Amino acid sequence: MKWLALVLLAVCLVGGCGGGGVKEIAVSQLPSLVLQPQDVPGFARLDFGPLGIADTHPGARESPNRFGRKGGWKARYRGPGRVTVTSTADLFGSEDGAKRDFDAYNIQFQEEIVDSDAAESFIAVPKIGAGSLAVTIASGGVRTSTIAWRYGNVTVSIELAGPIGLVTKDRLIALARRQERRIEAATARSQR
Repeated sequence: MKWLALVLLAVCLVGGCGGGGVKEIAVSQLPSLVLQPQDVPGFARLDFGPLGIADTHPGARESPNRFGRKGGWKARYRGPGRVTVTSTADLFGSEDGAKRDFDAYNIQFQEEIVDSDAAESFIAVPKIGAGSLAVTIASGGVRTSTIAWRYGNVTVSIELAGPIGLVTKDRLIALARRQERRIEAATARSQR
């Protein structure tokens, strides 16, 4: 019964996706869509560049050519307390491609919950962009929380991992809001 409630919550969140009328973001702006060093003060950048095969999760979002995808970018950081932050952005040729990818995030998260024997679970988060989903899992004193959302022709995510006391929903949402501002700025540049 708990599983059904989680699936219904996820479907409701995905169903609320709107976002029509947003100007499409260009491929050249991908590097600016992920978190930058000034967004995570005190953290060291470990990786910054195009998303590759090693960055994909098996399942619904595995294909690099899915839904008219044009490219992707990532930034990884490590900070105090062994906390890591991974920020990603996938750009699609249309808003519809991004909507389909966001639906695939929902499937990916549901599969992760099943694979973890429900140790991983959806968490309620405020709407970011045209809709957002988030999951979390804690084991051995370490928590990994991931939030994904869609904005126009882009899907984005933040993964926050580290000691349970340092990885909180509020911190995850604050990082997502910083990345959301970057995407809004890129959209404004596209409209000029």
